[in-house]
Amino acid sequence: MPKCKNDRSEKYTGKEKSPQGRGYCASGEKLGKIKHGKDKNPWEVVKKWEKVKKKSSSSSSSSSYKSSISSIKSSTSSRKKTKKKKKKKNKKKKEKNSTKKSKATREQINKYVKKIYDIIKKNCRYWWNQLSNNNKIVVVYKNDKAEWESSKVHKDLDNSKIKFILWLKHKDIGLDDFIRYVLNKVTIKHIEALVTRDNPLEYILENNNIFLKKNKLYTKKDYVPYYSSRTKMNEKKIYKKLKKSTLIKNKMKEKGWFSLLF
Repeated sequence: MPKCKNDRSEKYTGKEKSPQGRGYCASGEKLGKIKHGKDKNPWEVVKKWEKVKKKSSSSSSSSSYKSSISSIKSSTSSRKKTKKKKKKKNKKKKEKNSTKKSKATREQINKYVKKIYDIIKKNCRYWWNQLSNNNKIVVVYKNDKAEWESSKVHKDLDNSKIKFILWLKHKDIGLDDFIRYVLNKVTIKHIEALVTRDNPLEYILENNNIFLKKNKLYTKKDYVPYYSSRTKMNEKKIYKKLKKSTLIKNKMKEKGWFSLLF
């Protein structure tokens, strides 16, 4: 004979009409416990399994039991639904806030780009004036030392010791043309350097393949700054590029400029 599920010391045949026929003996249950027997009728533990008489009280107890379970299920499902709704609302709010922040007017974008433009211009003015107005050149030697020299000695320099020479092709090329090229064509990493450094010439010389191009005057080692005199600035595109930079964001916020644009 198999042992009962709830009390291993008791056995059952499986022919009992009470819950014992399903493997649940009365000794393993608490007094007053109600279970359905093998005959599909409710049985209650008194001392042993006794069939529950069909009275209003007993039916109400079983119905109340069922209704309590159904109410619990309905309450949990309603909670889940409310949680889902709240999550959806929060997502929508976040999306709205992000779109509000990103929706800057054309005037604001132009002002912002102009501010970055002016910072780069201020930082680059000294070395550009040296090249254009003071007739100077920058000689970068193979040991990575850089020196200002007069443009008069350009053709007499010993090329064997020189890495490259920075000079200005003609005075019609302005600093504005160089900055226009930088903002339109150069990646954000290099723009950051020109914005954050007080004297960015050192960085430009280190990254000459980005900012300078070969232009022979006396030797093959002569370089001039890239420039775009005819290209218009695409402020919208530049603004999208600038938005990716946390360094530029922080610098602008420190100064209290256009913090609402981000």
